[in-house]
Amino acid sequence: MWWSTRDSHVLVLPAPPILCCCGQVSGTVLVCRELLCAAGVDLTMADRKAEIDLKRKKLEELRKSREQKKSETANKALLTRGSPSSRTKSPDPLSKERDDVNKLVSDLIGGSPPATKPSSTPSVLAKSPGEVAASPAAGTPAPACKRKTKLVIEALAPVVIRPKEVEVYVKSTQTDMVSMEPQRNDAEDEDALVVEVVSAKSLPAATEPDKDKVQTHPLCMEMSAEQRDKIVASDEFLTFFDRASRLVERALTKPSDILFDYVSGSGEDGRDALGSLKAVKKKVFVDERWSQSRIVTAMDWSSYHPELLLVSYFTNTNIPHDPDGVVLMWDLKFQKDTPDYIFNCQSAVMSVAFSKFHPSYIIGGTYSGQLVLWDIRIGKRTPVQRSPLSSSSHTHPVYCLDVVGTENAHNLISASNDGRLCSWNLDNLSQPQESLELASRGAKQVAVTSLSFPSNDVNKFIVGSQECAAYQGQRHGSKPGLAVQFDGHHGPVTAVSCHRATGGQTDHSHLFLTSSFDWTVKLWSTKLQNEQQLTSKTGTPLCSFENNSDYVYDVQWSPTHPAVFASVDGEGRLDFWNINTDIEVPTLTENLDTCLSKLHWAPNGHYVAVGDCEGKVHIFEAGEALYSPAPDESARVQATLLDLQEAQDSSMTVL
Repeated sequence: MWWSTRDSHVLVLPAPPILCCCGQVSGTVLVCRELLCAAGVDLTMADRKAEIDLKRKKLEELRKSREQKKSETANKALLTRGSPSSRTKSPDPLSKERDDVNKLVSDLIGGSPPATKPSSTPSVLAKSPGEVAASPAAGTPAPACKRKTKLVIEALAPVVIRPKEVEVYVKSTQTDMVSMEPQRNDAEDEDALVVEVVSAKSLPAATEPDKDKVQTHPLCMEMSAEQRDKIVASDEFLTFFDRASRLVERALTKPSDILFDYVSGSGEDGRDALGSLKAVKKKVFVDERWSQSRIVTAMDWSSYHPELLLVSYFTNTNIPHDPDGVVLMWDLKFQKDTPDYIFNCQSAVMSVAFSKFHPSYIIGGTYSGQLVLWDIRIGKRTPVQRSPLSSSSHTHPVYCLDVVGTENAHNLISASNDGRLCSWNLDNLSQPQESLELASRGAKQVAVTSLSFPSNDVNKFIVGSQECAAYQGQRHGSKPGLAVQFDGHHGPVTAVSCHRATGGQTDHSHLFLTSSFDWTVKLWSTKLQNEQQLTSKTGTPLCSFENNSDYVYDVQWSPTHPAVFASVDGEGRLDFWNINTDIEVPTLTENLDTCLSKLHWAPNGHYVAVGDCEGKVHIFEAGEALYSPAPDESARVQATLLDLQEAQDSSMTVL
């Protein structure tokens, strides 16, 4: 087809499609008329049309053959896909068609075809003579267009892509795989749970961490002997082990009386009906390491925790390397076979006491004359405070300790064989706050062996001495010191006990008991009855209990019953006396096969602790008749005292 302008004509020839760099196919070739004229071709209109029709037919045939070849090539590619031969590069069918088009153009223009590939431009725009002159010649090769890379489907090989691994850590104990099924009672149904202990190895393989990538740490690491000894010797481990072992012992030894009968109030533990006079032995406290073969020197019950009993022991001469002083704290509530706390001292402990207003303080008086203080909160066996060994404090064994006063104003009172009574502040034991010399009428120092304060009195006190006498004194006043002397014993006084029962309307705080090496227990009153006593300041006993045949080492009033007291002697007798019932023989006697050195009533009167010379502490449970008084018991005590006073006056008249 011809396309004409004013100055030039352009012949439009159909041509095979040409693949351009942009991927489009152009099927028209524009040939400038001036180019044909320049080639010497003289064409008429009819020839040109005929020639054009012929070329169109050839182009149509070429197009059909090309489409056929394309379909054949596509079929071969489908058949040979995936085979090794398909990977070899096949000849490009477009290159042959391009050669045919170039040959056709060369026949038309009478020249050789261009050596380079045709331009990727889909058409040649008509230009003016000036533009044609400025454009490159027809023989100049056009810039080659970049062909698009043909993609070939290769054979597919299976590739396994592992999922992203999640690191999982399992915390468990080093136990074997076991399955524990709890015992089923008759009331349980078949839906009882089964507890399984599963180790970390039982997890699914998909959740296990990769051992090559994740460094696993064992749950338990083997320690060397040096590391183990270092941990065992540390303060933290010792504190933890001490508390944990104490709790485990309490849990294992918690008592339970399954035979107790709430209807009759009796059981096979030895208790009869209400009002029984029996004293049943409930427990024996002894420690083979610390109390064996040691004499019990003192005991005290805690006012904060009534189940705690404090016991001090004398030196064990068979084991010279052990500390001389030992104090053990026993727990009656759980009835363990081992003490809760153990305290040591370089000197034998002769007296011991709980601090009434500091539950964690333990106070001891030693054979060397020192006062020592332990603190349970510190967790150490050695004392946290000590009094100095100087002339300003005690220089002889301290046999007596007591804490008197109120919570806001209280003092520690100590008495010793050196004839000195000292008052201390528990916060500072460097020196006593007060010191009182105890001298008898002959200005002789009194070797104190025992001390007791009347109920609700912090000024007046009673002391027993090695001079076979007891004394009443006062800490403050116009004449502090010893004021009244009580003669009657024929041996050293071993114990003094003031009346403490406060249940009745009558005040019996003027009564006190003494025990002695003369095998007797005597009852006294600080109220001097006759003119002779008032003049001489000398008291005489109201009654003498002479049923023993050995040294009477200790005596003490019941804290709840106004007429009952107990005593122990060297024959192993524990005697319970009731002055309203009988003053000739004890109401109840328990015999032990060893020498008894100390006794102490519990604050509620239900228990009596008895210490012996072998390091054992026997706990007796008193019957109700021994700790629960009748409503008229206090009045009967007053009547008994009047009878005793009349008997004393009559004996004095006869003399």
